[in-house]
Amino acid sequence: MKILIIGPIPIKYGGKELGGVCTHITGLTDNLCLQKHEVSLWNYKPTEALKNKLVTVIGNSYFSYIKSFRFFFRIFFSKKYFFLKSKEKLLLLYQIARLTEILKESNFDIIHVHSLKNTVPIALQSLKIKTPYVITDHGFWNQKGVEIVNSKSFFRVKSNIKGCAKLIYISNYAKQKHEEIDLNQKNKLIKISNPLTIPNSIIKINKSRKKIIFFNGLTKTIEIKNLPILLKAIEDNEYLNKNIKLIVLSNKAGIKHIKQNTYSFEIEVYGETPWKKVINFYKKSDLLVVPSKSDSFGLVYIEALAYGMPIIGLDKLINEFQKTIQYYIGEPFNPNNESSKDLAQKIIKALQSDFNAQKITEQLKLKFSWKNNVNKYIDVYKQCKKNIK
Repeated sequence: MKILIIGPIPIKYGGKELGGVCTHITGLTDNLCLQKHEVSLWNYKPTEALKNKLVTVIGNSYFSYIKSFRFFFRIFFSKKYFFLKSKEKLLLLYQIARLTEILKESNFDIIHVHSLKNTVPIALQSLKIKTPYVITDHGFWNQKGVEIVNSKSFFRVKSNIKGCAKLIYISNYAKQKHEEIDLNQKNKLIKISNPLTIPNSIIKINKSRKKIIFFNGLTKTIEIKNLPILLKAIEDNEYLNKNIKLIVLSNKAGIKHIKQNTYSFEIEVYGETPWKKVINFYKKSDLLVVPSKSDSFGLVYIEALAYGMPIIGLDKLINEFQKTIQYYIGEPFNPNNESSKDLAQKIIKALQSDFNAQKITEQLKLKFSWKNNVNKYIDVYKQCKKNIK
């Protein structure tokens, strides 16, 4: 099949973005290629074209931005797009223009869009294409105001869903959110948990006398990933304060927050970091703590388990992973009714736990490996293609 994946371009394929969605797109692209499918990647941001045997990165030129203004009146003066801000309408203009060119040049069997925050599905509907497209939702409910029926955010997401053949959700927690908000998506929903490349062996390299806690939260570090409560938990607990070293992977807001405060425990802070160095953080750490207020899947939780450490995180996701893996994986944390003191006690418990890394790795390979899950995507693609005919 010829597959067009639309979303952030991973570093491996010439992009500059990091994060869970990029990690997912990298794994999906790699494993579709192993199955001999032809994959093209595209994003609206300026990108250089790249082509190898099975992967094509579709580039963008400034000339395409200029040509997009032929759709100006069609978009800006249509009541159909009342829920979009002016900046979003400009982006939609470009997406329509560029996709018109791309789809004339190549006949794709399926288009896969990441995610519901992207306006690409609206652009595809505008083009009235015959090629089916699926969307993977990476957490639509994190958009401000989307839970308010008839708000602009509500209509934006609902419009994105309207023309897709299937809407992939990635956890039971995500399904719960879809059931809470009616966006006419019920008959389109299908679950595929985010797969992961599981390392064949784990070699821990912690040379510190202290236990190392890793916070991996580059996206919305303060408002969603909840870094402040972790900092307070360690600072206020005498045992943790003396025996813990904290490694923080954070956005600019989180780094600023740490610099503006004083902490008596050892802490290392990093911004955007190459994947090889992130792996090194996992290998040297004893525990991952990301006490999120919300998340769609929590890929970092599975990554941490794959690199041989227990985890503490959003209760709904940790409980779901615990049920799937069946061995002790760590502690669930509910930020709505648990305090920093509760978090500190759970950190101590997890660090002292009987964590069976080998058994957990076996379960991860069985339940979450790309090898055992890539065909779920291919089956969805084939089904959507068949239903169009």
